[in-house]
Amino acid sequence: MSRWLAALEDRTGAVSLARRLLARPVAGGPRWRHALPAALAAMLLLQAATGLAMTFFYVPGATTAWESVVHLEEQVLLGGLVRGLHAFGASAVIVLLAAHLLAGGLARAYRRPREAAWASGLVLVPLVLTFGLTGYLLPWDQKGYWATQVAVGIARATPLVGQAAGQVMQGGSELGTLTLTRFYALHTMLLPLLLLALGVVHVALVRRAAAIEAAEGAAAAPWWPGQAWRDALAFAVVALAVGLLAATQGAGLDAPADPASDYSPRPEWYFAPLRQLLTVVPEPWGSLVVPGAALLLVAALPWLDPRDRPRPRLARAVLLVPLVAALLLGLRAAVSDAGDLEHRAARARAEADAALARRLAKDGVPPGGAAELLWRHPPRRGARLFQTHCQGCHPLNGQGGEEAADLGGFLTRAWLEGVIRHPRDLRFFGRTELDDMPPLEREDWPKLPALVAFLRAQDPALAPTLDAALVAAGEEAYFALECHTCHAITDDDEGGALGGGAPSLQGYGTPEWLTAFLRDPGHERFYGDSNHMPAYGGELDEEELAALVVFLRGQDPARAEGR
Repeated sequence: MSRWLAALEDRTGAVSLARRLLARPVAGGPRWRHALPAALAAMLLLQAATGLAMTFFYVPGATTAWESVVHLEEQVLLGGLVRGLHAFGASAVIVLLAAHLLAGGLARAYRRPREAAWASGLVLVPLVLTFGLTGYLLPWDQKGYWATQVAVGIARATPLVGQAAGQVMQGGSELGTLTLTRFYALHTMLLPLLLLALGVVHVALVRRAAAIEAAEGAAAAPWWPGQAWRDALAFAVVALAVGLLAATQGAGLDAPADPASDYSPRPEWYFAPLRQLLTVVPEPWGSLVVPGAALLLVAALPWLDPRDRPRPRLARAVLLVPLVAALLLGLRAAVSDAGDLEHRAARARAEADAALARRLAKDGVPPGGAAELLWRHPPRRGARLFQTHCQGCHPLNGQGGEEAADLGGFLTRAWLEGVIRHPRDLRFFGRTELDDMPPLEREDWPKLPALVAFLRAQDPALAPTLDAALVAAGEEAYFALECHTCHAITDDDEGGALGGGAPSLQGYGTPEWLTAFLRDPGHERFYGDSNHMPAYGGELDEEELAALVVFLRGQDPARAEGR
């Protein structure tokens, strides 16, 4: 081994370099606070490694980014873990940086000859936060999209340069591929170069200050082994925490970005204090002046608390007041969100959308991008079509017009029982001219469950789930009560399309029946000359009709499709 080491030293000088590194002096001797910058540097290397790994699979673009992230998490070996490590590693970097600056400030590591080192360390704060700002847009999901909308709005509120800054960030007339590629270039190229350069400068300034202190007789001790094991243990604890969170929680991914949605935007936790501050202090004071003034005060500590005129209380106040204020603002934001029922409901909808989008993505993403997954999903598309074409007359869930039947619970047992028992009720046909159907006599109400079962059995997909004996009893009651004289139920009936003046119930509730009805409700199979409902055959194409049918059938959970 000694011969190998001698050869390595002779050809590379690596052994002497390693010895110098191990023996490098640590000012003041081994300290736990000295382990914070080592853990921070190690986490930054982890960020670089995981970020580089993700670039092999990430495709920046408004129609490709979300899909590539899903592919990474679900198709690439350990892809979800790598993304989780990167996401939680970002939070760890911010926590470690704050702890390092606080520990150094409380130890007065800003005093001569460390003024320049202190200032260069503070510059890391906005730089690291910019990493976070540019990073959470990259998945192009709802959270990143809307949080970036807010960030661009804040940038535009900056005096003098606001509009130009917002335009540079956004790229085009709205957030899109230009925005995403700019943020991607910043996050993966420009910011890492700036961080590397600033890190080298900061380390050089710290080493220079330490050398000056050593020359002045300050105590020091070799890095190995006293500080080395502290550094290793600190990084191991942080890495274990990040790894556990990444493995158990994952990075999280909302539904694809949708500018037309009603998403409730919230930033990452490290920007929550700023969001809360803006609720009480308007822009640009809350977004620029107050945070900037706090950072400048901290940067001025070498002059506020110099060696020859110490002001320890002032120094502690300058360090702790902004930190405590930020913690309280962040806590207030969390408490406010927890008590905001509207936000919680919006969050629940967002989580449901995210799960649905990922499930739909397994069948392929449309050429127009992942945003179309939910937009083209039949129940969602049908709901929009219902709001546009139907809800002006048909109320649903307490909203809509009052000219036609309420379709809340349409086709369910309760809805059908209500129609048969009281068809002229205002909830059903009482507001229309289609009020010729007589109510069911009270003595026949016991037959309602059977009648409803028989009607529901007209849907072949639902029939196997029904009680056959109850369906048979319903069929007997249907003919005994002479319902067939108005409503055809078989090809041999004299009612319905054959002249009874009421819709045929053959295949009632099936996709085919509903599609034909929506296409032309005035057809003799349905209401004939009594119809007042518009025909949608010439207004909606077959795909839109199918989506509307899926939505209508979805009012009955037993028939719900595509959910």
